[in-house]
Amino acid sequence: MAKKLLLVLLLFAITIVLAGCTFLNSSTHTISGYVKDILGNAASGVKMEVSYPNGYKVTYTDKNGYWSESGVIGETTITPEATAWTFKPSMKSLYVDKSESNVNFTANPVNYWVSGRVEDEYGNGLSDVTITFESSQSTTVSVKTDLNGYWKSDKLKGTVEVKPLKNGWLFNPTEVQVDGLRNDVNFTASKGVGETLYIPLKGSPAGLAVDNKDGRLFVADSSTNLVMVYNVYGYNKLYEYKAGPYPESICYDEKDSRLFVANSSTDTVTMIEAASSPSKVKVKEILIGGNPQGMAYDANNNCVYVTNSYYNAVSVLSASPTRIVATIRIGKPVNDIAVNPVTNMIYVTSKNDGSVSVINGKDNTLSDTIKIDGMPVGVAVNEVTNKIYVADAANNTLDVIDGKTDEILKRVKVGNSPSHLYIDTQKNIVYVSNNSDNTLSVMDGKTNSVIQSVIVGKGPTWVSGDDKIGSVYVSNSTEKTVSVVH
Repeated sequence: MAKKLLLVLLLFAITIVLAGCTFLNSSTHTISGYVKDILGNAASGVKMEVSYPNGYKVTYTDKNGYWSESGVIGETTITPEATAWTFKPSMKSLYVDKSESNVNFTANPVNYWVSGRVEDEYGNGLSDVTITFESSQSTTVSVKTDLNGYWKSDKLKGTVEVKPLKNGWLFNPTEVQVDGLRNDVNFTASKGVGETLYIPLKGSPAGLAVDNKDGRLFVADSSTNLVMVYNVYGYNKLYEYKAGPYPESICYDEKDSRLFVANSSTDTVTMIEAASSPSKVKVKEILIGGNPQGMAYDANNNCVYVTNSYYNAVSVLSASPTRIVATIRIGKPVNDIAVNPVTNMIYVTSKNDGSVSVINGKDNTLSDTIKIDGMPVGVAVNEVTNKIYVADAANNTLDVIDGKTDEILKRVKVGNSPSHLYIDTQKNIVYVSNNSDNTLSVMDGKTNSVIQSVIVGKGPTWVSGDDKIGSVYVSNSTEKTVSVVH
């Protein structure tokens, strides 16, 4: 009985071994596939590493991007590898129990190219559009569209933001983010605003102010110590007023035709009765002290607020008669200033401290401090919507603040080194100058999104606007011009 049982077990073991040999000999398979880029172009010479329980093999893609490996079975991992490429997916794992012919990978070159077209709303190609590229991993020069609106740029790397730019045009979308090879980065253009002309100056333009009643544009010229006066309907020069050394910012009291000029070198404010020509004008110098920079006029209270950066304070002037009526201690260096005449709140930027101080105009006391965590420079207020806008030069953003809560609602990316602002309250449009890339960002206040970038002169800083004819003016300090944008 024992011998018979032993014989049965021996026969069973032999059967198992023979069956296993038969399985091993008949169950190895061939796997294959291709490696191509997203446009369907072959990626040749890619090393394909094939790893499975009983072995490890290496093959390479041919000139058509195809590869193949035989004698594979079981849990298998395929990994593509090439110096100039990245792959999606980076590897594939599968159980091989039959031949597989669709083990495919998409290759993306490390230094890739993108292309596209810019056309108007009727489908016509738009030429001479500047296409810019922003990335932390690569530096790529801008390109321009050809006569038919086509463009292409190569050697991009990482994630890149692609933006179109041409004066007088809006683009949809405003930008496209790419991270690999593409030939469909397209934009549709429609008519927008743009620089229509520029006003040349002898010196360096600084602060701007507009007399909407009489159609005059005032431009502080910091290197000649003058305030130039232009007719806004033809931009011919009318005359000039003498100010103090290095006039910085200016503001205008339209009711009494008084122009106020902050002279940063002499720590004074010049008050000019600007209703008449320079031969009859009356001028008064008010000693402020401490490098006055920013100014804001509150028509409701007939007051002028001046930042006093040296003494870390804000000086309050009575516009008529012109005299200092209060000094508000901020406790840190101050830069620009803006007033909401409806709520009687004043907002003061502190670039070094990274904050905006909020002053209650009723009693001239500090009511809040808004932390920006950047470098706030310019500030402006839309009194209609009670929104405050702050140009953050460190983060290249325009920060939108709720005037009721003093909370930052949104940080909108604009150009490089945003400087000063102007708000068209009727259209709810915000304009911010970008000092480093010579542009003016145009933001829709309803959606808090940038709808256009306008090329202006070199070194744009101060911005102002004309409520009657809808023009926006930009001081280009490096180029010594003032851009007129319609």
